[in-house]
Amino acid sequence: MNLDTYEYKEVRKPFDEDENDIFNLLIEKYSQFAHDFEFTIQSEVLKRAIHLLYKLNLVVAKFIIQNEVPDLENKKNFIFNDASAKGLFNNHKDVDNLIKIHKEIIRKSDIQDKKFYPESEKYNYKDVSDWRFYLIENIYVPNDEETILLFKYFIELEEKVLNESRNTLRRISNYILSPTMSSGESSYMNFFSRLYDVIERYDSGYDDRNNLIVFIDEGEIGYHPAWNKCFLKWVINFLNNYTKKYKFQIILTTHSPYLLSDLTSSNIILLKRGHNGNTEIVPSDKFSTFGANIHELLANSFFLTDGFIGEFAKQNIQWVIDKLNEWRLLKSSNNLIAGQVTGHDKNRVLEIITIIADLIVRNKLFEMYWEIFDEDSALTNEIELLQERIDQLKNRKRDDIN
Repeated sequence: MNLDTYEYKEVRKPFDEDENDIFNLLIEKYSQFAHDFEFTIQSEVLKRAIHLLYKLNLVVAKFIIQNEVPDLENKKNFIFNDASAKGLFNNHKDVDNLIKIHKEIIRKSDIQDKKFYPESEKYNYKDVSDWRFYLIENIYVPNDEETILLFKYFIELEEKVLNESRNTLRRISNYILSPTMSSGESSYMNFFSRLYDVIERYDSGYDDRNNLIVFIDEGEIGYHPAWNKCFLKWVINFLNNYTKKYKFQIILTTHSPYLLSDLTSSNIILLKRGHNGNTEIVPSDKFSTFGANIHELLANSFFLTDGFIGEFAKQNIQWVIDKLNEWRLLKSSNNLIAGQVTGHDKNRVLEIITIIADLIVRNKLFEMYWEIFDEDSALTNEIELLQERIDQLKNRKRDDIN
C-alpha cells in the first residue's frame, strides 16, 4: 500500500516499535535498578542488537525509496527471526546476501562487554532522541585482507540494493579507518574516494556524454615527497579503469615540482608575479619541465632564486660567514686580539661549520677558520669528519655490491 495514503505517525509507529524492541534486548533488566546503577551489557547482546538495527534501517530505507508500506508480518520475521527478504524486497537475493555479509562483519568485530551508566553526566544525550544509541555507536573490525575484501563486497552490495531508482540512498552505513591516518594517508583516501564517487555517480546517471573534464586543485597536498612523485601516475592509472567508456581531460593546479617533472612545458601554464604586482604568464618556450632536475625546477619554475636550503640554516650559515669575514679583516690589520673574539662566538662558529652537510660549503668555511686561528684541533676535527665520510661511502659501495 502506498505511503501517501497513511498519516506519518501511523507509518512510523511499527518501525518505532521494532526499534524499541531491539533496544529492550540491551536493557531489559535496566528497569529493575535505580537510575544511579552502572550495569554491564554482554558483547554478544550488543552484536545482536547492532545486526537487528541494521536490518531495521535497511527496511526503512528501502520502503522510503519504494514509497510503500511493508507487510508487517514479513517485516517482523525478517528483522527478528532471520527470515528471507522475499516478500519485502524485489531484489531479495541481494538483500539476503547483504545481511549474511553484515552478520559476518559483526561476528569478526571487536566489541567488548560495555559498562553503562545512563544518568551519568559524562554522556551527552542532546544530539540524539534516545540515549540507548550510545550503546551501539561503533564497531571495530580487524584491518586484515579478509576483512577488507568483505567490506568491499558489502559496500558494493549495499549500494546495489539501495540503487533501484532515481530516488536512491547511496548507503546507510558509515566507515572510518582507525587509528587516525597521517595527513598524507587521509589526503590520499579522501581524494581517490571522492574521485571514485563522482565518476560512479555520473556513470549511474542518465547523461550520455563520454568526454569528461576532471579539475584537481592541489590534490597532492599532505603527501610525502615519495608519494608526490607518484601522484600523476596514480591519477592516470585510476582513470584508465574508465577509459572504455570515457575520455578524460585533466586540469590541475599544483605547487609540486615533482608533478611538473611529469609534464611537458606545452601542457603547463606557469604563472609568476610581475614587477608591477600583476600576475603574468611565462611563455612555454622559456622553461622545460619533463624529467627535469628537481633543483632546476625549483629555481626556474618556482622562482626560488635565493637558494634551496631552509631559511633557518641559511641565516646561521650567513652569520658564520659574516663572523669569519669580520675576524679575517681584523687579523689582516693586526687588530685581532683575544678580547675581540669571544669564546662563545668562536665555539658556536666551529659547531655550525661542523654540522653543515654540504661538503664544499663546509670545507670552504673550515679553510677560512684555519686561516684565522691556525688551530690543530680544528684540523684534527676535520680529518675525523672526512674519515667518517670515507667510511660512509665505503659502506654504501659495499651495500650496492651486495
